[in-house]
Amino acid sequence: MKRIYVLLLTGMVFGVQSTEAQFMKKLKKAAKKELNKTLDGKEEEEAKTAAPAKPVSGMSNQNTPETTNADEPASHTEEQEEMVNLYEITEPYVFMHNRNKVKAWPLYKKDYTDEKGLSGTYYLSSVMLDQVGSHFAEFPLFAYGGFSLEYDPKAYNGTMHLSDEAKNHFVILEEYKELVDRGTFIIEFANFAGPEAMKMKRAYAIEKDVLIVAPPVVPIKGQKYGNEWIGNDQYLLIGRDLAHLQDLLQTPEYVKKRSVEVFDMLQMHLEEQSLANAPALPARGMKNASLEADGLRFIKERAAYYKWKEQPVYAYIQSNDWNIITHALTGVPLRRELKLITVMKTPEGNYKREGFFIGQKYNGSSYGKSYMLMNDQRIYYVKKEEALKYKS
Repeated sequence: MKRIYVLLLTGMVFGVQSTEAQFMKKLKKAAKKELNKTLDGKEEEEAKTAAPAKPVSGMSNQNTPETTNADEPASHTEEQEEMVNLYEITEPYVFMHNRNKVKAWPLYKKDYTDEKGLSGTYYLSSVMLDQVGSHFAEFPLFAYGGFSLEYDPKAYNGTMHLSDEAKNHFVILEEYKELVDRGTFIIEFANFAGPEAMKMKRAYAIEKDVLIVAPPVVPIKGQKYGNEWIGNDQYLLIGRDLAHLQDLLQTPEYVKKRSVEVFDMLQMHLEEQSLANAPALPARGMKNASLEADGLRFIKERAAYYKWKEQPVYAYIQSNDWNIITHALTGVPLRRELKLITVMKTPEGNYKREGFFIGQKYNGSSYGKSYMLMNDQRIYYVKKEEALKYKS
């Protein structure tokens, strides 16, 4: 009887504890819900007071969702039709975007000039955002409708002026300097400030005073020449005439065609540059007709197996002597190696060269037959006048 009484008493105690725990859990849940409701209310109230009275225009749906000043229905009211054009503001303008306060900066207009014609004021084809802080910052986002470029032709670099405080930098890469000197601009922006879509990106001139930012153009797979547009019809342009930029947004086929043509031109330019600046053939080392014949046979077999477009013409030895490879612990010879150079002819009639290695294994008393080790993957153009310099 005592045992039953103790069990009943224990069950009641545990039951009371369980009920209290459940009550406290419900109380915490209700408090948390009320707190969230209060915070949401404050956030909405802050959004309403911070937001301007009018929605904005200039931001394209292709890079950002529709932006308004409040959670209003999509009916075309008289108030909604009266919008603020972000390209025309003369003072910083604040609006709401995805529950974040955005500060839009007026177009920074400066009369920068240079002898090549790159400096000046440029519009963006749509107002773009720059992530400058976290969600908790007063202004997590800045918005820009354009900027001014200040280019130094002697240094091949310049500054993008976004406001009195915000600046980014850009450079002309070495391989494009010759083109820029002829008026074809390809510039690369740094990562300091400005629209996220332009940071660490290249812009390519597709017309006079019009550049496209990071177009999705890639070489056609399986072809030596030719490029193709692989993206959709969305793109970002920069230029001096805003109306012309907005017209170009309505002609995607033309913009894609011009972008591909520019990349085709760059492809040819880089090849011509490689030919013109081709380094000299490495000096010939030891002479051994038998080893050179072995090397040519090995490299031809590799070219056939991997279906190279280039055809090996001849091979010569670059090494002055054998390189002996020994065991790390015993010092016993394992094999010996030689570096050779093969000169190849391209389908276009030009010449290239690549280094490769052959080896001979040590059998305890002498070295065996030659065999292919590897090619060094360093391929260079060779000037035609010296391509056959070491051919026997």
